[in-house]
Amino acid sequence: MPSFRPFPYLRPTASILGILALACVLSGCPELNPRTSPTDRPRPTWNGSPFIEWEVSTFLNPLLTWRVLSEGILVYEGAIREGRFDPEKAVLLDFGGDKVIWRKAMSPSLSPDEHVFAATTFYLPAGPARPPQFVTWIRGDVVRAQNVLTGEDTWNRPGCRLPLPHQDRIAAVCFDRLTLVEPENGQIVTTQPLGFSPTGLWALGEHFILRDVEDNLHYLRLSGGQLPRIPTPGRLTHVFVRNGRLLLLSRHREGHVLQSLSVSGQRWVLDWKTELNQVPDGFWVHGFQDLIIFPIGFDCIAARSLEKGEEAWISCGIDPQNPPAWDEDGVFLLSSRVENGHRPVIYVDGYNGLQTPLFRNTDDANIVPILAMTIAPGPILHGVLHGVHSTSRLFALRVAAPVEKEKP
Repeated sequence: MPSFRPFPYLRPTASILGILALACVLSGCPELNPRTSPTDRPRPTWNGSPFIEWEVSTFLNPLLTWRVLSEGILVYEGAIREGRFDPEKAVLLDFGGDKVIWRKAMSPSLSPDEHVFAATTFYLPAGPARPPQFVTWIRGDVVRAQNVLTGEDTWNRPGCRLPLPHQDRIAAVCFDRLTLVEPENGQIVTTQPLGFSPTGLWALGEHFILRDVEDNLHYLRLSGGQLPRIPTPGRLTHVFVRNGRLLLLSRHREGHVLQSLSVSGQRWVLDWKTELNQVPDGFWVHGFQDLIIFPIGFDCIAARSLEKGEEAWISCGIDPQNPPAWDEDGVFLLSSRVENGHRPVIYVDGYNGLQTPLFRNTDDANIVPILAMTIAPGPILHGVLHGVHSTSRLFALRVAAPVEKEKP
């Protein structure tokens, strides 16, 4: 077949358009692509039904909405490799969704079987001598602190891993030493050598819990001294700390066991344990009032009292891979039902486990479910569920009346 040859006077224009298209493919620049709907459109007022607050449909690269911060929406851009999302850049969007505040290269440290939601990243609010920051454990065992407002690095601490906020400092394992770091500049405050190589670090009050390569747990403090030994179950898979209690998930026979431990005097006490038939790889625990909510297998989640482990409710038909977003009354999750690669967004009442699928009204007066591929875990902000991702679209869903009255 003959090849297509553009008219000579169109060649400069075609070259420029080709360069722009290539730049957008490489950068995923939503701020350069035209919106598919008018920029200024009338927003409906809250009448008790969810509606799309805004949406942008110009993302070209695979993305995953990771977290909603008070300064904007943190999104990971990346690529799909062997069916797995591999993050390459961190992007902060404004709350209108159509403006990129900054975009920086980012490769969080993840084991081969971990989901991106398991990336070790946490937010530090602004202090007297520092801007708001988010701290990330990145590949190569580097703890990286970035200015949330600009995306620029404020400091990097090489040779460190497993960071977590601890009181007014950052705890981490640096060259197999338990270390406290100043959040303003990354300088080391104090350090304590360890006789093992940790694979996990958690804070329990003023003390620390560390996991070694043989899955044993160690309970210690920086000042030293003897602390009670943790009775670690065999085949340990996940560790959580909630309200002064240690939650351990371990494999047992054909399923798993979740148990709760607490310190009483100079010994650890088993508060309760429960068997789970199956759990997702990205197992999560969400605290709600005096309950904890967690997946229990077979597309179900359950709520139990944190103190005694008494079952409060079970709710099924839920996809457990995406950790929940939440408000003061319950959690937002994705359905286990798939429609063309997307899942309906579901609200689960935290008190009784009752489900409410979220629907919206279309321009032709039809009612359709809200479908998504991922949602950003974390608290909703001012009645809006930000960071709902659907193919190349990103949108915000108003799920409650605004905290403040909207200006006329």
